[in-house]
Formats: sequence, C-alpha cells, structure tokens
Amino acid sequence: MNEEFIESVKGISDRFNITENEFYERNASSIFKNKYDSPNFVIAYGDEDSYTEVLYFDGDDGRAIITDDSEIFEEEGCRIKLHDCNYCDFKWSTIQDIFNILQEVEEYSDE
Repeated sequence: MNEEFIESVKGISDRFNITENEFYERNASSIFKNKYDSPNFVIAYGDEDSYTEVLYFDGDDGRAIITDDSEIFEEEGCRIKLHDCNYCDFKWSTIQDIFNILQEVEEYSDE
C-alpha cells in the first residue's frame, strides 16, 4: 500500500470513529465473510459546521462517502464520492436506506 492511501485511511477512520483494523475488515467483508456483512456502512453525524456523511463499503474494495451536502441540489440532494477506488456497488435497498438516513438528518436540522 502506498503512503497516501495509508494516510487517507487514517483520516477516514478518525472522521468516522472506527479503527483502521475495522476499516480494512469492512473493506474486505464480502471476500473474507466476516461480521461486517451487508448493509456495511458507518455514519458520521454533522453539526452546524459540518455535514452528515455515510461511509459505505461494498465489501470488495469499493468505498463511497455519501454526504447531505449537495452543491447543485442543496438540501434536496446529496453527494457521492468514491474513496480511493474506481467503482462501488450498491444494493438498491442499501442505497435507499442511506438516502433515507440523510433525508431524515436534513429534515431534522431544518427544524
């Protein structure tokens, strides 16, 4: 692994309050069939200075960070960024669950 990826994992682990070991276990959960089965995601709740984010693992080296921050759609959308990978697969039900979580957080923060 290159140094840049290792630093990125440290930053992601800190932001989502998971250990680096948990990150790697979640990252390979479908390959090694460990306790982090589908749905496999972690939530970092935001505050007035940051957005709520979901770190999703497809279990086969695909990772995405989904946030309730949308430059184009503002509070009516979200942003999905891949984390150091070229693809990330989702089950329809899991991505819908994540969208629902982010919508609920957005609605709660508007109250």
